[in-house]
Amino acid sequence: MGEWIVSSPGVLGGKPCVRGTRISVEHIMEALASGASREDILRAYPQIAADGLAAALQYAARSLKNEVVWDLKTVYPPNMRGDYCTSADAAGLRCAAC
Repeated sequence: MGEWIVSSPGVLGGKPCVRGTRISVEHIMEALASGASREDILRAYPQIAADGLAAALQYAARSLKNEVVWDLKTVYPPNMRGDYCTSADAAGLRCAAC
């Protein structure tokens, strides 16, 4: 992985990229999240070797392994009447029906 993923302050602000390209690991992950397959990415970016793509995915996975968990907005399901509970206490806790 280390030979395929590089970072240079002068290229994309230092974002990790596939060696020899200006294609960031972030860009690859966004493409996958948008529904592109590995084959789609390799076809769209022939300058990326299959091993480079695999290294980018491995880099992303390893970088998230010990990542801080972000405080995400909690989405509560609708209550029995089909609408959302609007009664929340000061701590944001919902009623038992929700």
